[in-house]
Amino acid sequence: MGLGHRQIGYVGNCYNESRFRGYQNAMFKYNLEMNIDNIINANPDENTGYLAMDKFIHQKNAPTAIYCANDIIAVGMLRCLKKYKGGYYSPSVISSDDIEEAKYTKPMLTTISLPKEEMIRFALSLLSSRINGSHRTTAKIELETTLIIRESCSNINNSMSCEYYI
Repeated sequence: MGLGHRQIGYVGNCYNESRFRGYQNAMFKYNLEMNIDNIINANPDENTGYLAMDKFIHQKNAPTAIYCANDIIAVGMLRCLKKYKGGYYSPSVISSDDIEEAKYTKPMLTTISLPKEEMIRFALSLLSSRINGSHRTTAKIELETTLIIRESCSNINNSMSCEYYI
């Protein structure tokens, strides 16, 4: 929102997925319209991201920014943009997870870093508790994330200056 984008797409799992609910909540909070054509239910893999971007490239009113549910999907989207290098469509792309490959895409991927060590500690503690029979209910934990600003997001007025090399 701070970069001026108002048409924001989503690519990822749309069913019982907290990241999709977060996307919906943010769109509602900032009074942004959710265009069904800009929401793609997708498997968490690179090929799905590639195909999603190919769809957006050929779409009449494509989003100017896209939130991907994970970095793998975003990498696939950037690979597709590389194929159409020099084309008219150059959206901002942001995702979640901060995998190692996100640092090596061109442009480097803007992503939301998850506290993986804390997640592992919680999972091991929960597993140990369940093995010992002391924890049987569903557990939910909320952890703080960090926005890692790199190069794949830009102001809507500067969005045509990206080059893609993956």
